[in-house]
Amino acid sequence: MIITNAGKLKLSDHLRIRDLTWMYSGTTLDLDGYVLYLTTNEHAIGSGTVISNGGRIMWGDAPVSYYLTVLQGPHGTATVENTGWHLDGNIVTNTATPDPGYDLILWQGDVAEADRTNYTVELTMNQTRDVRALFGSTNPTTRTWLGFGSLYATNPASWYLGQLPVNGDSVALDATSISNLVWDLDVQLTGWNQQTGYDGIVTIRTRYPSQGGLTNLAITGNCTIADGTWVHPVNAGTEVYRLKMTVGGDFFLSTNAVINLDGRGYSGVAGPGKGVDLQRWGDGTGAAASYGGRGAYGWVGVPAACYGTVAAPTNLGSGTSGVGGGALDLQVAGTARVDGTIRAFGTAGSLHPGSARGSIWMTAGYLEGIGLLVADGAAASIYGAGGGRVAASLTSGNSVGGVRMRSLGGIGNGSDHGAAGTVYLQKAAQGSGQGTLTIDNNNTAPNTGVFTEIPPTLNTLQDLAGMTLILTNRAYVGLTANVTMGDLFIRTNTPTRLYLRGYTLKLTTKFHLDWGNANWVVYEGGQILWAAPGSVYVVY
Repeated sequence: MIITNAGKLKLSDHLRIRDLTWMYSGTTLDLDGYVLYLTTNEHAIGSGTVISNGGRIMWGDAPVSYYLTVLQGPHGTATVENTGWHLDGNIVTNTATPDPGYDLILWQGDVAEADRTNYTVELTMNQTRDVRALFGSTNPTTRTWLGFGSLYATNPASWYLGQLPVNGDSVALDATSISNLVWDLDVQLTGWNQQTGYDGIVTIRTRYPSQGGLTNLAITGNCTIADGTWVHPVNAGTEVYRLKMTVGGDFFLSTNAVINLDGRGYSGVAGPGKGVDLQRWGDGTGAAASYGGRGAYGWVGVPAACYGTVAAPTNLGSGTSGVGGGALDLQVAGTARVDGTIRAFGTAGSLHPGSARGSIWMTAGYLEGIGLLVADGAAASIYGAGGGRVAASLTSGNSVGGVRMRSLGGIGNGSDHGAAGTVYLQKAAQGSGQGTLTIDNNNTAPNTGVFTEIPPTLNTLQDLAGMTLILTNRAYVGLTANVTMGDLFIRTNTPTRLYLRGYTLKLTTKFHLDWGNANWVVYEGGQILWAAPGSVYVVY
């Protein structure tokens, strides 16, 4: 055999031929784990590239051999030292040994069906074989997900021993679990242990209360997500699905895991803050979607209104060309450690306006970690969408450690950027409704008329009176009504704007010089009233 003219050859099985005479420069031979048997004696084969991928070339009158891969666990061992090449016809004995508290589920891979549940199996090496010993917990209240036959949790065959989780059980997912999981069981669990090695997608089919069915994943103990991805189903034109969970113990999201609610909100042109879909710029009537902040819009377009609540956001992100961000409502009685990422981005079609980000709402006793809670607006090649809403309320703690929270407006073409969403943080010492509301757009100025509405036009009746408002990094904020808040800081080294738009911002805190600069406020007939001793207010 000669390989020439940039030829590429890939083996799909073991191959025996007389000779590989020459491989010219630029040619490739991919063994792909197989053996190329050449009956001639070894010699130079030229300057081509040989990719082994676990395969090899055997020269001379070499006997046929096959490769055996033995994998184990977790929660038990197998005869992994048998991994390697074995002569054709040899019989290799492999033994599975479970750890205490576990038992053998089966041998997965190239094992005879009649032998799969045997602790010891004998493999005749007449082909390449890959085998793995799978183990499951013998704890009568632990249910190990396997995923055989169906992705749905309601299928008994998909669980070890064929037993569905019931009230009081805990769920285990690990490297034994071979498929994704769709959780649709309405039971109260004592724990959720998703271990390193499970890299599947878990879809939680919790619904909004008005939609009936499973409305909350209730876990009375701890919830650990050490690996893999959590999502909720995609919505259409109404709010049906969100990820709603209560944890009675602690919650842990590792750096290897993610709760990814991107593109899980309103589909297409739908939602309270829906935009106007228009490819490219067209006649200028196009508009990106809004939620926590307004989306950018065309020169004769109308911005979509903002909606939802600041301190307890639960809405989906509105759509335009793509799908808005989804929604998470996570209530943790103990400590929430977030080292991974929780995200709720919207999406955008090519050369179309973007869809808005969704909601992330977390309540916990304590919050710690190095992770990220993010609901930025969808970037788009035309008009950037508005940011979503992120809120965290602590019932015992007064620090979030290294956890970052962000809700930026989406980047658009030129200056057609979306306005920032809202980030609300309430610490235990501040009390209910007394937290900090931060508007931050990462030094990206939205276009004219694109700002974060306070209060949102579609939800003006919400209590902001105790909150401290912080505007920074080119946040553009506009009042939509007279509003009372606790305090105000405008912190910036770049243009940041508070548009009063003829309304009054009444602050219950006494006037302080370090609040900001009057040049950063566009009054338009409005005013800021600061508290003074007694019932007197200072007009600024």
